[in-house]
Order: sequence, then structure tokens, then C-alpha cells
Amino acid sequence: EFRGFEAVYERDIRPALAAKEGERQTAARTARQSLLGGLAVGAAGIAAGLALFDMPAIAIVSGLAAAAIVGIGRLPLMQLQREAKGLLVAPVAKAFGLAYEPKPGQVTTLRDLRQIGLVPSYDRAKFEDRITGQRGEAEFEFFEAHLEERRTERSNGQTRRRYVTVFRGQCLRFDFHKRFFGRTLVMRDAGF
Repeated sequence: EFRGFEAVYERDIRPALAAKEGERQTAARTARQSLLGGLAVGAAGIAAGLALFDMPAIAIVSGLAAAAIVGIGRLPLMQLQREAKGLLVAPVAKAFGLAYEPKPGQVTTLRDLRQIGLVPSYDRAKFEDRITGQRGEAEFEFFEAHLEERRTERSNGQTRRRYVTVFRGQCLRFDFHKRFFGRTLVMRDAGF
């Protein structure tokens, strides 16, 4: 099945990545500069706040400013990382005759996975990188899911709602076109 993949790489993947190389270098340089700048601002502010002025508030604000500088400086690099994933996965999926959806919206398969106990109950879901197709005679679907459950907490007369991650990972469904008389669950090692 991998015969001819080198041609796919040379024709579709390499040129797309090469076209982004200049942007990647600029984004990496910006991320490095923001890291150094953020460290300098943070160190100077923390030193001034604690050692010179004995004002912890200055140190805290400086630490937050440093984190913001580093985070903002990394944004272009993170955007390119998301784009690169699409530049790699889409041509590979196409070469193997598979369908690829980077942001699929709702995935109905999850209802079935919930009914058989493979995923917990949830109130909010986000999906990424759905790949569907057929290998041999088995149809399949693969996607990443982030499931969250809404929790309500009451404290001091206040009601607070928040979402808690109950599942984050890959989901894979195969249709083997034959009858099974049992159920097999593949789960994380529980230490046995």
C-alpha cells in the first residue's frame, strides 16, 4: 500500500511544507525573542518587586506580564503547527483513499460509544481530525474527542458552573460485517 508514497511526498507534501518554511523560521525567531524578552521582564520585575521595593504585587504583575509576552510570542508558531498538521494529514489520507475532516462538528458515532460504556457521559464535546474510509473489507472511523461534563458547585451562597474534562483522546470504530457474541473493552492499565 505504501508503493508510490514517495511520489505523494515529493508532489504534495514537500512543496507545501517548503512554502511555509520562511514563515516557520520567522515564527520560531519571534517565539525565541519573546521567550528571552519575557524572561528578562519577569526576572527584572520580580527582582525589583521583592528585593528593591519589598512589594510582592510588582513581582506578581511582572510574572504575569512575562507569561503573556511568552504566550503571545508563541501564537504564530502554534498557528503554523496547526496548519502543518493539515498539510501532512490531508495528502496522506487522500493517497490512501480516505476522507479527512480537520473540524468535523458533531460525530454521531460517539452516541454508540457512550451506549456501550466506552466513553463517560458528557455535556459538551469538541472533535478534531476525523478520518473515515475502508481498509480491506473493514470500514472505519478515527477521530480525536474532547468531552466535558458541566459541574455545579455551591459555596457561600454562590452557584458556580464549570466544565471538567471527562475524556480526551482518540476514538476508533471498525465495522467488520460479522456478528460478535461478546464485548471487548480495551482500557488503560489499572496496575494489575
